[in-house]
Amino acid sequence: MGSGEDRTTIRHARSNAKQIQTLQKQTTNRKQMTDKKINEKVAALCGWKWSKKHAWWMRDRVVTTNPPYTESLDMCQDFMKEIHGGDRNDFVEIARTLERLDTLYDFEFQWAFMTLAARELCECYLKLKGQWE
Repeated sequence: MGSGEDRTTIRHARSNAKQIQTLQKQTTNRKQMTDKKINEKVAALCGWKWSKKHAWWMRDRVVTTNPPYTESLDMCQDFMKEIHGGDRNDFVEIARTLERLDTLYDFEFQWAFMTLAARELCECYLKLKGQWE
């Protein structure tokens, strides 16, 4: 490998390290976002519209409450089915920064990833979309 390739590899590794540090800082602030706020942000990303009558709209269906993404794995399918290609890899890398997953070995991570709670999936999705506060 030439010195130019070495510098590119080093630059890429530093960039990844900075991304992971940023995500870890965001994870530390996790408790600051309420479920209501998370649900609103996810709903907006999934195409829900807020009406002036205080009802959520989605594809001509009226829902009178805040969509419960943080409480329902079924609701999370709205955004999970829309994650494709490189975003899937990014989603998994973001999940690796979650507190309960960051120190696990690969086989433990796979199991833990399969058992993520709806709120954790929402957190990863909002981070993927740059909407996590």
